[in-house]
Amino acid sequence: MDISVKKGAKFGLAWLAGSSFYAADQHGLTSRPQGLNNWVLQYTFAGKSLNNEDQQPFAAMAGDILLYPPGVRHFYRHDPDTGFWKHYWVYFSPTRRWSALLRLPERAHGVLGVSLPAGTMRRHVEENMRQMVDLCLDIGPAFQPFAQNHLELVLLWCHKAAAHQHPQDDGRLQAALDWISRNYASIFRVEDLARHAHVSGSRFAHLFREATGISPMKYVERIRINKARELLAATNWSIKKIANEIGYGDPLYFSRIFSRHENFSPRRYRSHWQKMS
Repeated sequence: MDISVKKGAKFGLAWLAGSSFYAADQHGLTSRPQGLNNWVLQYTFAGKSLNNEDQQPFAAMAGDILLYPPGVRHFYRHDPDTGFWKHYWVYFSPTRRWSALLRLPERAHGVLGVSLPAGTMRRHVEENMRQMVDLCLDIGPAFQPFAQNHLELVLLWCHKAAAHQHPQDDGRLQAALDWISRNYASIFRVEDLARHAHVSGSRFAHLFREATGISPMKYVERIRINKARELLAATNWSIKKIANEIGYGDPLYFSRIFSRHENFSPRRYRSHWQKMS
């Protein structure tokens, strides 16, 4: 049984939440090459899902949170060996104050996530997800602020779990990450980033890969591509202008990088997005 209800349009936010228990507790393949135009959070509380099997495969099991930013590809299903997948999910438009809470480690191909340890933290997240889904079935005017509060608590617990599991939150990398978020379109080297973390270039590269699973410049590349997705979907800017805006002086080089990430050229991505809108 799939329970879901779309709420919140009259409040100025896009909200859709539910708990998914499909026939025989299974979940067929979901494939959205261009993702969605808002955020999606999934919390697995039983069973197992398989994700990105055709590119960078990984699994989500009980206690795992996955976070899909706008425009990031969706490709997942239940694990046939496990036989089922039970999860809560929410499609949402975040508030500005959540920007730091949405910076979870990357699992693969733009999908973010964190694993919650068994115990109090996981119980709090599961209870808040359940209450949020219940509230989304309420048609009253109080739906949105209460649902937002529950989701914010979930994101706070995820942020706390990520802080325990990933060393960038010890302060050495956070200044560099903040600088990247403001200056991703600039020209810089790993050594320039290392100065913000007050470590050597080689030490910074090691810490960064340990924390995120990718190199510093690959991280910058993904930040740029995420911004390009937004601009392609939200503006009529030329490919050249978008390339310049995100830090690529050569639009042909930008198109190659974008195609490598998305399996679509920027023009085809925009065309596909417009058809879906």
